[in-house]
This record gives sequence, structure tokens and C-alpha cells, in this order.
Amino acid sequence: MPFLGTVDPDQLSIITRALDEHCQTIGIPPDSVERENLASRVQALFGQGVTTLEDMKKALASDSA
Repeated sequence: MPFLGTVDPDQLSIITRALDEHCQTIGIPPDSVERENLASRVQALFGQGVTTLEDMKKALASDSA
């Protein structure tokens, strides 16, 4: 049984890629509070069941709209 709040390497890759790509798209610098805030949003989305890269990108794009 996996521990609550943990991710496997494939899931971590999806989360990281979604965060990196979205930050690059909207111009958030790597060392910024905005990126940390967005990372929290990505974690929340993942916890709500948004687990594919495409779904994560769509959710982040709709947040920005």
C-alpha cells in the first residue's frame, strides 16, 4: 500500500514537467515565489486526481485564463 501523499518516479516526472512547461510558457522565473505558489497548485491538482500531463497542462492553462 503506497503512503498517502507520495508519488512514484513517473508521476513526479509528470508533475515536474507540467510545472516547468507552464512556468516557461507564462514567464515565471525558476527562483521565484510565483513558481513556489504554482508548485503548490500543481500538487493540489494532482491530489484531486489530475494525473496526466495533458490534463495537468489544461488545468493550469484554465487557471491562467
